Amino acid sequence: MPVAFAPTLPRSRPAASRWWWRLVWLTLILNVVDALCTIVWAKMGVAREANVLLRDLIEQSALLFFATKLALVSLGLRVLWTRRGHRLALGGILVAATVYYLLLLYHLQVLMVVALGPDAAPAWLLRMS
Repeated sequence: MPVAFAPTLPRSRPAASRWWWRLVWLTLILNVVDALCTIVWAKMGVAREANVLLRDLIEQSALLFFATKLALVSLGLRVLWTRRGHRLALGGILVAATVYYLLLLYHLQVLMVVALGPDAAPAWLLRMS
């Protein structure tokens, strides 16, 4: 008898399923934006990759970094999507989308600093660099 790690959900309505599917795609798009911004900020010396495992990769090859980051996040979201009948998987999709949304806000703050200078930066952002 298989062991369930999380309670399963009944088959959702098509509208709810479409909402989750759009959230997965939004997360993938935000991941691409995050990767591109990270490459630009790293090359400019404004910021660095926070993920220790990918930090060395970005210094070797921006294209390899981009492809690896895109593949890892896509694979993770694919696993979560195939397990979407479990609450834990839906929670994982929601957490991933929230994290990438917050990263977008961070990149917008960095863009503001790059465009307007360090005086435009909030104090917390300067401490992170």
